[in-house]
Amino acid sequence: MLTRDWSSDVCSSDLQAGRLNRMIRDFLDIARLESGRQQIRRLPFSLEHMVAETLESIQSSAGKKGILVTQEGPEHTSLYSGDEDLLMHALLNLLDNAVKFSDAGTVVKVVLVEEPERFVLRVVDQGPGIPDAERERIFGKFQRGSRTEKDEGFGLGLHLVHQIIEGHGGSIEALAVPVGATFEIVLPKAAAGEGSQTPLA
Repeated sequence: MLTRDWSSDVCSSDLQAGRLNRMIRDFLDIARLESGRQQIRRLPFSLEHMVAETLESIQSSAGKKGILVTQEGPEHTSLYSGDEDLLMHALLNLLDNAVKFSDAGTVVKVVLVEEPERFVLRVVDQGPGIPDAERERIFGKFQRGSRTEKDEGFGLGLHLVHQIIEGHGGSIEALAVPVGATFEIVLPKAAAGEGSQTPLA
């Protein structure tokens, strides 16, 4: 299990700059998806390594809030055939939300499970959670949950994540849990051949 812990003071300007950059990238990516110009590249890569690299990129914002980030799963997994950059972007969006809505001293966890016919990724936080009435609609375009009313954003991040995962033939769901929020991604191993491209739109 990979564990990282940081406890420096919050630097709001750095956090705002990082989120603004991600919001701009979300706008551009969704425009490409909806126009059909963005395609999935099917190349083999390690999901375990992809998760570790994504956690490295979130460590600054997590550390400035004093949030513990952990990675759980096998040390070695089978290779998955998909678009590593797009999946990393999707996971980063989920982690950024988890850190943004979590308090200092809490834990954000990424769990990777390999099953015979699929991979399962879960992003788990100890934040305010998602009301049952909102769990189905939060992946819609321009949908913002009630817990985001005082935060920046246009409701595009989860919509983009949903499109990326569905483009891989997978699914994403906000699970009903008693504490915090848990997003579960399912990626089937059966996919297009290596080196092929699949339109997302």
